[in-house]
Amino acid sequence: MTSTPCLAHYGVTVAEPHVAADELTTAPPGGKAADGLSFLRHLGFEPLHENLYADVGRQWILRRGQRGDAGYL
Repeated sequence: MTSTPCLAHYGVTVAEPHVAADELTTAPPGGKAADGLSFLRHLGFEPLHENLYADVGRQWILRRGQRGDAGYL
C-alpha cells in the first residue's frame, strides 16, 4: 500500500460577489475575497489550488514555502 500525503489546511470564508458559472475560471476575485488574497500575497502566500463550484463560488488554497521546509504552511 502506498501512503498518500495529506494536506491539512486552515482558512476563513469571505464573501465574493456572485460569479456566473461560465466565468469561474476567468473572472478575477472580487469583494472581500480579493482583499484577503491580496493580503495573503503580501505575507508570501502563493496559489496551490483553486476549487470552482458552479452556483456556489470559488475556494482558493494557498501555500507559503516549499513542501519539506520546516516552516511550510
